Amino acid sequence: MIEKIYPKGMFFDRPHENAPDFIKGKVAIKVDEFIEFAKEHKNEAGYINLDLLKSQHGKLYFQLNTFKKEVPEDFKDKSEHMDFNETHRPNWEPPVEDMNKELF
Repeated sequence: MIEKIYPKGMFFDRPHENAPDFIKGKVAIKVDEFIEFAKEHKNEAGYINLDLLKSQHGKLYFQLNTFKKEVPEDFKDKSEHMDFNETHRPNWEPPVEDMNKELF
């Protein structure tokens, strides 16, 4: 069975009874505790993934999502020798027309 890990320093509360419909909840973070938790549990990309779950009694809570995709062994061997990032191609430059497009 997978160990359930709950984030330290992070709490979820439902909105108060007079809150507008567009407010779905409140998150409170105790910064020092949460930073320590985040540093301890970050993944290889530097993220932590949290799921918002509902208990059998209707209480909402966060749980660390530790799911990792499994890559087949035969693919791992091939992918080590492949470069998927075209910016690492020798003499690669972005197309000029892309550089002149407006951002907005």
